[in-house]
Amino acid sequence: MNTRITSGANFKKALKSHFLILSITLTAQIGLAQKKDSFDIIMYRTAVDLASKDINKALQTADSLYQNSTEPIHKVKSIMLMADLQKNIGDLEKSINHAVTAENIAETNKLYEWQVRIAGFLSSQYRTLGLKEQSILSLKKVLKIIPKIDNPKISDQLQAITNQQIAKYAIEDEDFKQAISYLKITKTYLDKTRNTKVKFFHYATNEYMFGQAYLGLKDYKQALQYYNSSLSLLFENDIAKEGTILSGFVYSDIGEIYTELKDLKNALLYYNKALLVAEQSDFLELKEEVYYNLAVYYDDQKDVKNYAHFSKLYEKTQLKLMDSHKQGVNSIVNRLQNKEAKLSQMQGIIIASSLVIAVLLITGIIIIIRRRKADIRKFEEIINKIENSSFKPEYKEEKAVEEEVEKKVLMTEETEQLILKKLKKFENKDGYINRNISLSSLSAKFEINSKYLSYVINKHKGKDFNNYINALRIYYIIRKMESDPVYLSYKISYLAEECGFSSHSKFTAIFKAEMGISPSVFMQCAIDKNNKIKA
Repeated sequence: MNTRITSGANFKKALKSHFLILSITLTAQIGLAQKKDSFDIIMYRTAVDLASKDINKALQTADSLYQNSTEPIHKVKSIMLMADLQKNIGDLEKSINHAVTAENIAETNKLYEWQVRIAGFLSSQYRTLGLKEQSILSLKKVLKIIPKIDNPKISDQLQAITNQQIAKYAIEDEDFKQAISYLKITKTYLDKTRNTKVKFFHYATNEYMFGQAYLGLKDYKQALQYYNSSLSLLFENDIAKEGTILSGFVYSDIGEIYTELKDLKNALLYYNKALLVAEQSDFLELKEEVYYNLAVYYDDQKDVKNYAHFSKLYEKTQLKLMDSHKQGVNSIVNRLQNKEAKLSQMQGIIIASSLVIAVLLITGIIIIIRRRKADIRKFEEIINKIENSSFKPEYKEEKAVEEEVEKKVLMTEETEQLILKKLKKFENKDGYINRNISLSSLSAKFEINSKYLSYVINKHKGKDFNNYINALRIYYIIRKMESDPVYLSYKISYLAEECGFSSHSKFTAIFKAEMGISPSVFMQCAIDKNNKIKA
């Protein structure tokens, strides 16, 4: 199967998690505060009904509402709808700029409820773009603002949203049990709110997230119950029709469950339901997920024609998403730098008059320069290894481990050499980038005892199984970056996914442990090197 498709599995999971809270619940939340208010009715219909059918018309309607609004609350609602719609079509730069504008209006007019929602929206955006620190700062802002809201009903609703957001992050980090605990807290707050379409939409989203968590735990029976509950809430309360985007994600996940259960007939049935919703919308994340699942399905069925069709659609959609994410990151970084520059100008006189600060700055610069030189030396060592064709994991002898294993495992020399040949073939075919690889699965593939395989890896590679696999993944992605400069423009989170790591943080930690420098430093050195060659 196509390597790019395989390694994209976790990338699409992160994108799907990004959609959970503020793509659905925020837009549903926008209206219905007062059913009689024509503005809110238009907002709701635009966000839920029109957006699922014609997102460009929905954008035009939202923009018209914003331009013609005189009340700050209406301006905030309409521009946040625009932000959410722009996110859905993949224009993260406009989406974030709209949200920041709405945040300024909300703060100026002390609209605490909307300050919370906007901060949560931005937190979700930053998280998806890999800006975890900015994401956490936005969530902390949420927790500070909620106590300022006098209305307990609104406060309960926002507590529900915030706990859902935390649960979403736990799902992204694959801490499914923690996600379930936060979703239970969310449910207690939802129980306190009055019965409206908004409440049922929140419930549907919460049930969907429960399904995701249990799917992650491979408890398929529980997951199916929650997914079906989500669909029931959507349709029984007249919240959604076939075109509703949330239902598309639910269908897609149910298809995954039936695939795992080897019920291929039902798997294809639900994948096609999800495809119908995706094709009727402009929502890139949903399309990306559905195309991916169908590509995997048809690849398993040896249906070359359909596999080629959906894998092509998947890669095309994924590239659009990656491009929008890259633009979004650049926009955020530029905005933060401009903000820092303005603050620096305001504080110039104070800084200039402080000799202590000046000394600290000079010392810091010296340290940075030295560190930069050390990083460059380390980078050059890595590149020399590549150019000398000696770039492979440097396995170290670990006699204590080897002797301990030898006491427990005995095998013939012939068996040991056979395992080594299989490992070499495994390494040459890049089998280690499969995120689901494990000692037991590789042993089954090799048709050997797992103790024998563990023994050989410890003895000849000087590492336990997990460290052996992680080292191979690091060297794989470095070869990719060196041979194809386009990889240097990718986010670190995507590189982590590409070589089989479950998270950005784990990839960064292991890369630094293996190479002596962080992946971001390595990439910058590589970019500088390429620029010098071009010059």
